[in-house]
Amino acid sequence: MSAEFDATAVFNDSMQQEINMSTHAAQSTFSSSQTTFRRKAANRVQALVRGGGSMYAAVYSVRFLVNACLKSMDRWLVAMEQKRSLAEPWCISAQRWTATENKQQWNTYDWSQRGEEWTKSEQWKAEVISRFLEPYMPQQGVLLEIGPGGGRWTEVLQRRAKTLYVVDVSEKAIQLCKDRFADCSNMVFKLGNGSTIDLTDASIDAVWSYDVFVHITPVDVRTYFRELRRILKRGGRAVIHHAGAPLAGGRERAGWRSDLTVQMVLRFANENGLRLLDQTQDLVNAGDYLSIFEKSEDA
Repeated sequence: MSAEFDATAVFNDSMQQEINMSTHAAQSTFSSSQTTFRRKAANRVQALVRGGGSMYAAVYSVRFLVNACLKSMDRWLVAMEQKRSLAEPWCISAQRWTATENKQQWNTYDWSQRGEEWTKSEQWKAEVISRFLEPYMPQQGVLLEIGPGGGRWTEVLQRRAKTLYVVDVSEKAIQLCKDRFADCSNMVFKLGNGSTIDLTDASIDAVWSYDVFVHITPVDVRTYFRELRRILKRGGRAVIHHAGAPLAGGRERAGWRSDLTVQMVLRFANENGLRLLDQTQDLVNAGDYLSIFEKSEDA
């Protein structure tokens, strides 16, 4: 018992030393970060005073604090909007990831890999096609793809469609697809405005959109769902990849992802007579969903 006790005591002492060392290291790091921050702040204030005078430095400092407060308030407001599934033009979320911002983002993006940089593997892509594209995108149907990007799903849709419409807010993406599918006579290319779709009522059999609605601000997604109701034929289907649950505290998601939530998507679908057929988190990024909707007969 004595030997066992001694061994335990030695282990406990060793663990305590490790904890003390880790705590000391963390405190040192935090202290060093504070020192660095204070030094940079002091240097900034000195530069402001030298360059603009004491009054300029004072007003500048107040502005900095006000902006920090506004950013914090925006996060709280977005968290409340997400909780209540609010998607109105006056919402804070409506000011982020707008159509204009998405246009700029994807017009300046390097499309040299045609979007295949997001393809996890050939097996993964084949499974997405077999489970979600082929069952819901009818052969010889009139199909619509929202956000083709470099055309990684477009090539599959084009082979199935009688007519394939592709809509994107990015002029660069539309031109890439025009060049890539120049020999395809069953395609129509349309530059979109980020919320409405320039197609006639009840003209589309099915809609495909993967890795797109995760980037769109909620108020525009709501408008898109109104458009889906308008353009889909009765019984027509839409396969939409979109964001899932919000992050705590209204924090922004990584990877240029908007404030949209799965509850917002379900609300928008219900508003427009789009019945949820299936919903899964398989074969999408962590936290995202893939939902399949059908336009009801009385919508």
